[in-house]
Amino acid sequence: MLKCGLLGRKLGHSLSPMIHGMLADYSYELFEKEEDEVGAFIEARGYDGLNVTIPYKKTVFRYMDEVSEVARKLQSINTIVKRPDGTLFGDNTDVFGFG
Repeated sequence: MLKCGLLGRKLGHSLSPMIHGMLADYSYELFEKEEDEVGAFIEARGYDGLNVTIPYKKTVFRYMDEVSEVARKLQSINTIVKRPDGTLFGDNTDVFGFG
């Protein structure tokens, strides 16, 4: 089963686990981390995909192996995918919500 989740701070209000639970058969957890925990969490790669929310959208950028053109331009990531070879790909889909 795929392991996915939301990375951020103060996530108790998030409805993401409930919403993702209705979408497909994969686990979706809340990963509340302090600033000094984010790097080790990302580098451990113990997940298949993450959504990233404030305040860590810029923090996670430096831990990516590759990023989309949009993420590079914004220097901000809200979606992380661990590829089959273990590398991390970062993207930013926020911009499409404003289109």
